[in-house]
Amino acid sequence: MAQQCPKSTGLHTEELGVLTGAPALADFCDQFLDHMGPAVLRLREEPRLHHDRARLRWEILLGDGTSFAAGTDVVHLDGDGRISAITAFLDRTPEGFYPGAHH
Repeated sequence: MAQQCPKSTGLHTEELGVLTGAPALADFCDQFLDHMGPAVLRLREEPRLHHDRARLRWEILLGDGTSFAAGTDVVHLDGDGRISAITAFLDRTPEGFYPGAHH
């Protein structure tokens, strides 16, 4: 899953916090895999583009095929089409996750 993390030069904002740059996002993905074991990120539908924004609806599947969480990312693109920022929303939270407790 770490190699599926977007190559971002900017901010990744989600309910767990704010990450800056691709190395921080890759580290977050690696920590998730270390804690949860094998997992894959799959798109729930084709990405939708709107000027300098893209909407990605995703789901994380664990190694046994069970769904861990689902969400929607709003990706901001710079003038070269590279990711400059990502805002992530959890559409379906993992069991036992309470979004307000992580701010």
